[in-house]
Amino acid sequence: MSSEVPALSPADVNALLTNPDAETRAEIVGRVASSFVHRAFSEKESQIALEILRAMAGDAEILVRETLALQVRASADIPKDLATTIARDVDRVASPFLQATPVLTDADLIAIIRGSSPAKQAAIANRPLIGEELSDAIIATRNVNAVSVLAANEGARLTERQLTTMIDHYGRVEAVNTPLAQRATLPVGIAERLVTLVSERLKEHILTHHALSADLATDLMLSARERATLALGSGKGRDLPGLVTQLYLNGRLTPSLLVRAACMGDMRFIEEAFARLAKISVDKAYLLIHDGGDLGLRAIYLRTGLPEGLLPVFRSAVTITRDMQIDGEPYDAERFTRSVIERTLTALAGQGGADTEYLLAHITKLQSAMASDRLRKLAG
Repeated sequence: MSSEVPALSPADVNALLTNPDAETRAEIVGRVASSFVHRAFSEKESQIALEILRAMAGDAEILVRETLALQVRASADIPKDLATTIARDVDRVASPFLQATPVLTDADLIAIIRGSSPAKQAAIANRPLIGEELSDAIIATRNVNAVSVLAANEGARLTERQLTTMIDHYGRVEAVNTPLAQRATLPVGIAERLVTLVSERLKEHILTHHALSADLATDLMLSARERATLALGSGKGRDLPGLVTQLYLNGRLTPSLLVRAACMGDMRFIEEAFARLAKISVDKAYLLIHDGGDLGLRAIYLRTGLPEGLLPVFRSAVTITRDMQIDGEPYDAERFTRSVIERTLTALAGQGGADTEYLLAHITKLQSAMASDRLRKLAG
């Protein structure tokens, strides 16, 4: 027992229970609850303290009950009956307690969820650890706020089945799809469904933080870059170096992505990507890529580690970029892409070998993707 805590007597208890001032009672019950939680009482005093806490849990003043609930919410020592009384109180008293108490089991919490207010459901959804059955109960409430809190709670162990249910019911609700997209990890199928539902900013987050199929990752990246490219080689808007860094760290600077970016005329992206892969500054990358001859581009390309057979595509893109800047014609994405493909195919005419076949396979894939893009735009 702490020497700073005076012994509790029947007179103390009587004074506490009969004091007409709510603030005084709240202050006293706060001290008693704190001492109980920190095990500062003797065994006999603890029993007296518990009786005080039980009585105060039924006090007419919310301030008194709220003070009690806040003091004991993290304690594993309070009895189940007291925890249940607090949990059944009004939202202001019960919600902070339900968010933290270790006394109530998942079965207790599920029962509360099924018969309580939206605020209590949201409080339970914000507990430090939430198992599968408790998550099911929260999702079943159809309480958007509670589901949103659950989606943002990294302590909630959400299964792919549960994530699917959340998207089925709330996929277009920003309050739910935003925290889902920002979870630390997501199954591939869930991430790919979210891509079609979230804002452009969150699409970029999903691209750089979650697993996606290679084709979808490429489509997503280029779609974002296409919107940012207002003129040939002048992408504006988001932090391009930061985006390239994230793509690099997540293994997303793939040959397919870079070939399609080059064919789209997104030279700023190519410059940033080559600089990152070759481990040189962007200024040096720019000078090497746009060297009047072929030596600079070839030198930096070989340092990137990209397949040598794809070099002709980048050479064509650089040449066409230079030609279009000279003739002053307005940038047109489709015209640029067609020009790159035609120029590359002309350069490959009569050639054979594995590198040529590799490049032709990429060009065929690109042409297929372009056709799909056109169909989507027509359908939209």
